[in-house]
Amino acid sequence: MAELPYFSSDEMIRYSRQFVLRHIGVEGQKKLKRAKIAVAGVGGLGGYIALSLAGMGVGFLRIIDNDIVDLSNLHRQTNFEMNKIGRPKVEAIEERIKKVNPNVKVESSTYTIDLDTSLKLADGIDIIVDGLDKIMPRIAINRASITKKIPYVHAGVLETYGNISTFVPGRTGCLECNISESLKESDLTCETVGVLPSAVTVIASFEVNEVVSLIVGGRGLLENQLCVVDLSIPSLDMIPFQKNPNCKVCESNYTKSIRKTSIVQSCGKNKFVVSPPNTANLDFSKISVKLSRYFKVKLQTRYSINLAFDQNIEVSIMTTGNMLIKGAKDQAECEKIYNKVNKVISK
Repeated sequence: MAELPYFSSDEMIRYSRQFVLRHIGVEGQKKLKRAKIAVAGVGGLGGYIALSLAGMGVGFLRIIDNDIVDLSNLHRQTNFEMNKIGRPKVEAIEERIKKVNPNVKVESSTYTIDLDTSLKLADGIDIIVDGLDKIMPRIAINRASITKKIPYVHAGVLETYGNISTFVPGRTGCLECNISESLKESDLTCETVGVLPSAVTVIASFEVNEVVSLIVGGRGLLENQLCVVDLSIPSLDMIPFQKNPNCKVCESNYTKSIRKTSIVQSCGKNKFVVSPPNTANLDFSKISVKLSRYFKVKLQTRYSINLAFDQNIEVSIMTTGNMLIKGAKDQAECEKIYNKVNKVISK
C-alpha cells in the first residue's frame, strides 16, 4: 500500500510559502504540525501569538485566559471584534483560529494560572508561551516549565517597550534567576501608563519566532539573553541573562501549594478575578436557571455567564468557577459578591 502523503492538497497550498523557507522547509513544517504549544493569556500578546502559530500550521494549541473581551482591548487586540465584547477571550480566539485554520486542534480553558493549574497547562505540551501581564502567573509557569522540563518563552510589554527571553530547563537559567525574591506586582500597568499597539505586535512577533526556532531548530535564538525593544527611540538591545548559581528554583521540582480562594485585581478599573480553591466544571444549563431567579442574565456563551449583580456591578462566571467582577470597590466587596453568587449556584 502506498504511503499516504503527510500534507493534504489544501495544506500544500496553505503552507507553500513556508515550504520554500530555508530554515523551515518540508521537514520543519512536519515538526510544526506535530508540535503542541500552550499560550498563557490570549489578550494583546497571546491572541496574536495563537493566531500566528495556527496560521503557520502548529498542530495543537492549548489556550488559557480568565478574562473577557472589553471595549478598551480593541485598540491593540485586533483579533477581537465589537460583537465579542463580554465574551471570554479564549472563546473568541478559538473561533478565530478555526476560521483561520480548521486543521489546528484547539483546547481552551478559563481557569486562573497559579502554582497548581500551571501543571495542567504544561501537561503534554512542548513549549509554553507567555501572553500574561502579571508576575505571579509567570512565576507559576516558570516552575511548571522546570518541572515538566519544557521551554518557556517569556515576554512582557508596556508603553512603547517590551522584552523577550527564552528559558530552557537544563540549558539556561530560569525566570526567577535574576529577579528579586520579594516579588511584588508593579503599579505600572497598561491602564495606568498605556501600551502602544505596535509594540505589542512587535514583541508578539519575536515570541512567535522563538517558538518556531525551538520547534524547527531545537534551540531558541534568545536563550541566555534578554532582548529589549523600545519603539520610542527605536532601539533593540541584547542583554546577557546568566543562570544564577544560587537560584533555588532552577534545580528544584515543583511543590504543590495549598490553594485558597484568591482575589486578584485585573487590568482595568475596579476589575477583579476571584478563583476558587479547586477548578470546577460548571453545568451552565442548570445554574443559568438558578441565577436568572436572582439576577439579570445578560449573556451566556459556552464558557461564561455574564450577569448584572446590581446597577453598578457585573459578574462573569466561567465554567471553571472563576468569577470576573467589574465595579467592586475593593477585594472585601468582591468576596461578598462572590459568596452571594456562589450561594445561588450551590442551591
